[in-house]
Amino acid sequence: INDGNNDVISEMIPAFYSVICELPSGGQFRNTVHAQLADDTKAIKFIANSKVVTEHQIGTSYAYMQLNGTTLEIHTAAQEFIFNKDCAAMFNTLNGTTKFANITTIDFNGCINTSKVTKLGWMFYGCQALNSLDLSSFNTANVTNMDSMFYQCQALNSLDLSSFNTANVKNMSSMFYE
Repeated sequence: INDGNNDVISEMIPAFYSVICELPSGGQFRNTVHAQLADDTKAIKFIANSKVVTEHQIGTSYAYMQLNGTTLEIHTAAQEFIFNKDCAAMFNTLNGTTKFANITTIDFNGCINTSKVTKLGWMFYGCQALNSLDLSSFNTANVTNMDSMFYQCQALNSLDLSSFNTANVKNMSSMFYE
């Protein structure tokens, strides 16, 4: 805040510490995150209620990325990450985003809100090293497309879908195709 004499009285607290964090669509998210993955990145972890802010912002959301060893941490100061209604291809290896093929774990850390999601198709397509995935916090009541969701996830030996509601799903083709 400027007092008129060009003296800064105090700095504004960034507004994102109390806002909602809605992530961009699956494709935009994938391309932005892929750019920050190192060749040896093995894990992705979502962290809410964080004070971490870096220059690596995801789209116009209030989510920020930081490498911590072999883990890419995705931070927000909000209480949760709200997933876009279109989460198709969010972590897939299409279009040259091959670094996702090396990811062994994705930890949603209980801080995601998927209640608006309608498309989960191709979400983990080609994540060949992914071996454990807990999606028990996913609200899938509005999802209509799960096409090829786990396509080519050959290493996946633990998958928790216990909360999945597939009543509105119209397309599950090749969902677990190897």
